Amino acid sequence: MSVLPPLPQISKELRDVVPPDLELAFGTDSVRLMISVEPGARVNALLPPVIEGTDGRRFLLRAPTVTEDSAYFVERASVTVPRSALPIRGTLRTSFCRSDERLCRSAEREVLLEDR
Repeated sequence: MSVLPPLPQISKELRDVVPPDLELAFGTDSVRLMISVEPGARVNALLPPVIEGTDGRRFLLRAPTVTEDSAYFVERASVTVPRSALPIRGTLRTSFCRSDERLCRSAEREVLLEDR
């Protein structure tokens, strides 16, 4: 008899991970960058998404409301930047948890955000 708890079972049918993406909403003189994750996934508020530009600029995405434990954003994290800041070339770094997982995973992807 073991005193250690049993290890969790890994599903035999692992789903593909859908990495977070960005949606852009263009205004007259600004653009709103919003994080987009698969339905049911939660974005980590303790390690918020950030775009690290190749030119040294950093754009931190935030949301005004977090869960009771302050761990996740309730609303979509976003940042508004002036259109004159475009183009932005860099890396989007996000920590998120899928609905069927208890641990967050980190994701990074290259982005190129251009004016339309």
